Amino acid sequence: MERSAKILEGAEVFVEGSVVTVKGPLGSLSRDFGHARVSIAKKDGNIVLATDEKGRAGRSILGTVAKHVENMMLGTTKGFQCKMKVIHSHFPITLKVVGDRIQVRNFMGERAPREAKLEDPNIKVEIKGDDVVIKGIDVEKVMQTAANLENATRTVGKDQRIYLDGIYVVERGHQVG
Repeated sequence: MERSAKILEGAEVFVEGSVVTVKGPLGSLSRDFGHARVSIAKKDGNIVLATDEKGRAGRSILGTVAKHVENMMLGTTKGFQCKMKVIHSHFPITLKVVGDRIQVRNFMGERAPREAKLEDPNIKVEIKGDDVVIKGIDVEKVMQTAANLENATRTVGKDQRIYLDGIYVVERGHQVG
């Protein structure tokens, strides 16, 4: 069973065994697909994936690996972003990027700041009022950073119908360009 993915303009793809490296104008990503029973080759401007698996399992693994490679190409050429919104009705929330963490201050009137981890040092966080934009080239790390920020402001022990305070994802992992 085979599947191919077209190499995007501006992306250079290198295949060494089960390791795929993609270089583009925004950066470089590398990933090892050794865990998947897939052979990967570069032919005529395409990435060709093949597996011995039959039926649904074969289509599933080929589709997953192909989508990972496509996301690597999109990330290095255009990038990804996740838009979030700060919602507060009781206490004004302030955000600040400190090193490899995002600090959330004054959440529900708490004195100690809450923190969310940035998954990659190359991730850019833009804070403009109540809007937060997380940008990067690796879609998984961008979305995991957004999930970390959303989980850091989860309310526990209060009625969530009344206490809606938090930071929520508005748009998920869209391409920047």
